[in-house]
Amino acid sequence: MAGNVSSRGDSKAAQRQQFEARRRALDPRQVEWAGGEVLRRFTALSFWGPARTVALFAAQPFEVPTAPLFEACRAARKTVVYPRVRPGSRELSFHPVTALAELAAVGRLQLLTPPDAAPFDLALVDLVIVPGVAFGLDGSRLGRGGGYYDTTLPSMTRARRVAITFECCVTGSLPTEPHDQGVEVILTESRTLEL
Repeated sequence: MAGNVSSRGDSKAAQRQQFEARRRALDPRQVEWAGGEVLRRFTALSFWGPARTVALFAAQPFEVPTAPLFEACRAARKTVVYPRVRPGSRELSFHPVTALAELAAVGRLQLLTPPDAAPFDLALVDLVIVPGVAFGLDGSRLGRGGGYYDTTLPSMTRARRVAITFECCVTGSLPTEPHDQGVEVILTESRTLEL
């Protein structure tokens, strides 16, 4: 059994490296264009309109831009929450943000993070945008390996899980383990996949 887990871990690491290289190779103009297409698909989702609270993350330059999603949510008067790593744990807390200027670079990776204010009740999140390096057509997700979303997503009991990614980072399926959390919808610059 230990051999299987190690093999899965090795396979995940190899696929993570492969898909990470794909998205980092994209031209910034492709990334910006993809962001516009994903935004159009995002606001067309049947459950986007009724959602009152949306959990986002601040995208890095090689990820599908999330700032336009934030602006669309705020224009629609939705509450938008962003993640912070809870000190000493593998869990995230989410905090309301009313302007992108509230986000500050934190930690070794300099990820844009909300102020350390009172956390939002995760059970009240209606829609969560889930980051990932790659996604499978079966809803499987390959994260960066920290396990923060895998630990936190089960607490978002009513949230619809939506992945935003580039078409080059979608594959048939990905290696998973029992604790891995998947998604229900994948949005790329080319298509909307409801799983």
